Amino acid sequence: MDQLIEKIKNLKEIFEDIDICVFIKDPQLRVVYMNPAFVRFTGYSHSRVLYEDTADFLRGNTIQIRESLGDDSRIISGSAVKTIRTINLQNARDEVVIMRVIKTPLAHRGAVLGVLCVAEDVSDSYRMHYIWVRRAIEKLSPGERMVLFQYSRGLKRAEVARALKLSPSAADTTWQRAREKLQLSESDLKLFLRFYNDLIDNIYTD
Repeated sequence: MDQLIEKIKNLKEIFEDIDICVFIKDPQLRVVYMNPAFVRFTGYSHSRVLYEDTADFLRGNTIQIRESLGDDSRIISGSAVKTIRTINLQNARDEVVIMRVIKTPLAHRGAVLGVLCVAEDVSDSYRMHYIWVRRAIEKLSPGERMVLFQYSRGLKRAEVARALKLSPSAADTTWQRAREKLQLSESDLKLFLRFYNDLIDNIYTD
């Protein structure tokens, strides 16, 4: 572990100054480092950062480490990530993998995320996406959120208007206003709606 910490220190200068969120866990899933960008984006601190529930998010065997994982569906089971590069910090006893996610829902706005993976399940990256959704909807009015939710259920234009007892033009106007506030591309919007639908029952819980 001492050697691992020493390697992290050598990279810390880089991590401290980048906007990529980086958190590093050892093989026992204990957090050993978080950079300032991760703390700013998630609001987590060392005293709150998934110590209790990490095992619920990361489970399974350690992945086969390669320099570039590309579109590896074993690692990411969604459309959010297109390219992944890893940094391997390894010695005889300790091994961690830092996954730098090149394309995320916020990539076009410069907020690229880095996620650690020590297993095939990377639900921690989805946790970050949920945080992203919760923060984004704070920009929307209650009416805009309702329209957004109806679309997240897969309803068509006329069905949305009917469900909310609005005229089609009023529903369209509200929908366009919400989209302008969110500033998402078509592909990012689809992902956003999927996560929004999952979260709607407990959208304000931490």
